[in-house]
Amino acid sequence: LGKAIKNDDYATYFREMVSSIQKLTCKPSKTPTTIQGFTNSLNSLSSYPIVNSNMQIKFYVTETINCLKGMAKVATLRKDSLNRLALIGDFSYAWNLLDEYISLMHENIRHDTKAVHFFRSCFIKLASILNQPLRRIIEIGNEDMMMNVSQYYSNQLVQFVGKVLAIIPTSIFALHGEMIKIMSPTLKAEEAKITKEDLLSYAHFDERFKLAKHAHRISLFAEGMLSMDKCLMGVIEVDPKEFLVNGIKNEMVKVVAETLHRSLIFKKDITTDGFEAIIKQLSVKLDNMRSAMEYVQDLVGIDALSIWREQMSRIIQFNVNREANAKEIQKTRLANEGKEKNLIEIPTYETLDGCLTFLGRLVVGLLNITSPAKNLFYINTCNSWYDQTGGFVLGPKTVGSLIKTFGVVGVNGLDRLLSFNIGKDIQSFAKF
Repeated sequence: LGKAIKNDDYATYFREMVSSIQKLTCKPSKTPTTIQGFTNSLNSLSSYPIVNSNMQIKFYVTETINCLKGMAKVATLRKDSLNRLALIGDFSYAWNLLDEYISLMHENIRHDTKAVHFFRSCFIKLASILNQPLRRIIEIGNEDMMMNVSQYYSNQLVQFVGKVLAIIPTSIFALHGEMIKIMSPTLKAEEAKITKEDLLSYAHFDERFKLAKHAHRISLFAEGMLSMDKCLMGVIEVDPKEFLVNGIKNEMVKVVAETLHRSLIFKKDITTDGFEAIIKQLSVKLDNMRSAMEYVQDLVGIDALSIWREQMSRIIQFNVNREANAKEIQKTRLANEGKEKNLIEIPTYETLDGCLTFLGRLVVGLLNITSPAKNLFYINTCNSWYDQTGGFVLGPKTVGSLIKTFGVVGVNGLDRLLSFNIGKDIQSFAKF
């Protein structure tokens, strides 16, 4: 780059213009004319070689002109213009029509992820709904009633915003499901050392291209939502990132709970091999879900693994408490009965094989395998069950599979349920 030569005349001229711009005041009678003079002067400067040949100077001049034009528009605004704008933006008449627009907004977001950025102005406009119910309350000066009414309508508006933005976590998890289908059957985990001959077997160009395509789509959804700044809906501040995180938690809980419910179904005469096969299949499914969430966590800007551990623990504890309440051993308030802020509801399903939850069926499956009616015995030194011929039935390998699939929280839940069963049997024996 050539050395820039200082021009004292231009430097003096720009310093004087900066000083003049700083002295501008918002007077509709004089300011627009003065700004127009500055704009014309800067436009004429653009034709000079010293300005036109330097991209940095040209950029600063163009930006200054654009800012001056914006200042001129603001300076020409009058009070009656603001009143007209407030009148046009009044949305209080459409309170009962809001829900009819949700499907249209969802369709718009699906086709253009950046449309979320433009919805911010719509959400701010919705705050005008508060004007009508609060007008008379403000006139009488009842502050307690004003706060209660504001809180109610603000909650309604926030719920509407949540319904509109819910399509983004749903769409992200739909793409997340497609990524799981790609990752599970074909892509192998890369080893620490790969030989040159085996390198091609890890490539999978088509599959990785599809993964990158889905990941890019997810990043666009997240970028569109996170580009919205915080806005005030009545008296409640709305944070788009909070909606995104809660939406992802909600979708994750639905998918994981559904997978656990449909996967853990055991026959009464199930063998150890059949039991371990079901646990292994479930472990693969959960690992693929966790890997896919880890794959996209940087694109969405969340700690996906922390969310996974937190929500998995909630699902386990919730289902343990349901089984405990059903056995009337230990009455515990279920998580879905609370009113905590941002509580993600855990889905429940119909009773299957006499059990309320997947954990109940898991315990019944373990008890059927190790039933004393099958003439089994337990060897303490081996930590295993054997049949009367000395054949191995169940031991540390199965427990290791359970720990790998459900984690320490899941195995602790199984331990609690087995303890509840023992307590129930002792109560029945005492009554007898």
